[in-house]
Amino acid sequence: MTADELPDPGEHVVDRRTGDDLVVVEVHAHTPADEFVLGGLDGNPTVATVNPGFAGDAPVVDCVYPTGDTENLAEVGPVLAEAVRRDALDRTVYSFPAGRLSAAGDEEGEP
Repeated sequence: MTADELPDPGEHVVDRRTGDDLVVVEVHAHTPADEFVLGGLDGNPTVATVNPGFAGDAPVVDCVYPTGDTENLAEVGPVLAEAVRRDALDRTVYSFPAGRLSAAGDEEGEP
């Protein structure tokens, strides 16, 4: 996924490294991974630091792991993303460099 192909909040994406299904919560199109600090972790690493092998200048995409059946993520993804953004649903949000993600159904494996 490149900067020109960024997903929208609520979109179903797949982690190219693990194959896990994710739902996009927020896209930081103008914040590169090597500048996006992950608060709460020892040493304040950046998204790029914890994702070696992916471009440090890639935008950052915040996602959550869905629970249960992932077959209907196209329908429930936008609702899940909105609930997380409004803090109506307590879910851990994970930040990824955009290149680590692919659109669901378009998995290419690890680069």
